[in-house]
Amino acid sequence: MTYKVKWTKKALDDYKEIIIFLQEKWGMASAEKFQEIVDRKLQIISTFPKISSIVGYLINIRKAVIVKQVSLYYMELEKEREVQVIRLLDNRQNPESIQELLSEYE
Repeated sequence: MTYKVKWTKKALDDYKEIIIFLQEKWGMASAEKFQEIVDRKLQIISTFPKISSIVGYLINIRKAVIVKQVSLYYMELEKEREVQVIRLLDNRQNPESIQELLSEYE
């Protein structure tokens, strides 16, 4: 049985910013390809929510690499049978910055 996927406002904002950037920098085809990759990854995660590795410093958050530059961070809410997408972040950031952005979800 698959989990329902819910997005936080910050995750939706991150997603929209990435799509806009891709459209402006690389064109519509690149943005659509990214959207397809995210959709496929979320289909897999919703079926197998434990497939991605736990972020070392946050036991409730998992990280799924979408493309080498961007990772999707999510939490599995077992009781609710939900996967909550909390952020999409640039992997090239300082790891401490990423930890700080995710710390509110601990």
